Amino acid sequence: MTAIKSRLWLEGAGTGIVFSLGICWNQISPTHIYLYHRLLPVTTVVRATVIDLVLACLLGTALVWLLDRIDAKGRTLLWLIFATLLVARVVGGLMAAEVILRLAIVPIKFWLPVAIVGLLLWIFARNAYAASVRGLRVLLLLLGICIFWMLPELIVLSMTHGGPETASFSKPLPEFAAPHRRVVWLLFDEMSYDQAFVHRWPGLNLPNFDRLRGQSVVFSDLQPAGFYTEQIVPSLFLGRSIVEIRASPQGWLHYRSVSGGHWQIFDGNQTVFADAQRQGWTTGIVGTFNPYCRLMTGALDFCWSQLLPFKDHFVADQSTFENVTAPVRAEWGRLTHHPFRTPSPEEEFADILSQSRSAIANEKLDFVLVHLPLPHPPGIYNRQTGRIGPGGGYVDNLALADRTLAELRQIIDQTHSAQQTTLVISSDHSWRIPLWRHQIGWTNEDETVARSRGFVFDMRPVLIVRFPGEITPTPVNRALPLLDMHNMLEQIISGQIASPEQLKQWAVAQPTGH
Repeated sequence: MTAIKSRLWLEGAGTGIVFSLGICWNQISPTHIYLYHRLLPVTTVVRATVIDLVLACLLGTALVWLLDRIDAKGRTLLWLIFATLLVARVVGGLMAAEVILRLAIVPIKFWLPVAIVGLLLWIFARNAYAASVRGLRVLLLLLGICIFWMLPELIVLSMTHGGPETASFSKPLPEFAAPHRRVVWLLFDEMSYDQAFVHRWPGLNLPNFDRLRGQSVVFSDLQPAGFYTEQIVPSLFLGRSIVEIRASPQGWLHYRSVSGGHWQIFDGNQTVFADAQRQGWTTGIVGTFNPYCRLMTGALDFCWSQLLPFKDHFVADQSTFENVTAPVRAEWGRLTHHPFRTPSPEEEFADILSQSRSAIANEKLDFVLVHLPLPHPPGIYNRQTGRIGPGGGYVDNLALADRTLAELRQIIDQTHSAQQTTLVISSDHSWRIPLWRHQIGWTNEDETVARSRGFVFDMRPVLIVRFPGEITPTPVNRALPLLDMHNMLEQIISGQIASPEQLKQWAVAQPTGH
């Protein structure tokens, strides 16, 4: 009897884990990337996860016990209904955890075949049907054993967070005295050199990028520094390759420079921004995706970051009770067509654009990075109507990036230090067709554009540098790694590179094969 009770408890725990997969997956990931991308602390979130998991396990145990009492031999259709529910929850949970993002993957495509096969077994091979039920129960039992490490890990995680952090800060800045040298770095996320300048989609006009290209140093053959923003941008800050990252339970970034190498802690005091401060420059970042205000606390005088929302509906500044009930309230809202209120693309973009304008206009900041979520998918712009909103594609986002460039250049031109401001335009990586194709947000136009290039992933990112007063183009056609951009910024800030000619000489002098 004790063995039977233990088995039912473990099967119930396995069922509960399946039910709560969408809220547990990111929390128990060994890389803790979920923590890296959230505003900390997430104590109430983790506590809510623990409570929801325990409740799901109790519910799962009650359900398994009831099925076992009704049909311990596994010969009724109730077990088939139970199996299809579990399959739907697995797929739905992985979609909620953003592990599954492919457009073609939806729960019905998984539970429907299970339902059909199970029904056929029940009609024509009842013994095989019963054996399948026993196999399902064994799988649930094995999964239920995981509760013995999941719960302790979550409990420990709920007690290991540091103090509260904010998504922005501003330290006292010296009064603006006179026009002076500045560097404004605009990072357009996922901008492809090929799509912007070489094989531009017919009918797409990028007049502001074209104008800038005609009066700047343009690097046409940059080699990428990686595939993911979390790795590339910190590597540009450090001037050091990053091939793998993870976060500590406190959300701090750890990285490896070579595969299988030892883990290192990201240190903002070893970045180009800290070096600029040591030379007397004030520094600031306005950015998306990366938790810049945590990464760079000691190396910045101003910071504003926009962390992207997760689909689990948890909010760090809500109470534990509010987060416990959030999944149920979210599901109810979905069923009643009253979903949770989340910021719209218009609101999110308006926020980061407003902060970008302010940071660039603030001449107390000498070295400013603006990391924009453009033209990164999914599309948030309609180039035909000129309105921001969902439904567009990569080409539309390129058009919005061009419009945004014009707005921010206008802000630069209105500053007293405009004639002493070096403008750096870059991207972290190119348009990652293999990643986005078939994912949610991929449009028919995206498919057509990608097909026109044979679905080739042209890896070249963008790097354009305009020095004050520059009016003619200076092409740099030599293959160079994007990682060299770190050294370039260091020398621009120190004054060693101050003209197109000096930058081209620097590029030519860079060693090959590094």
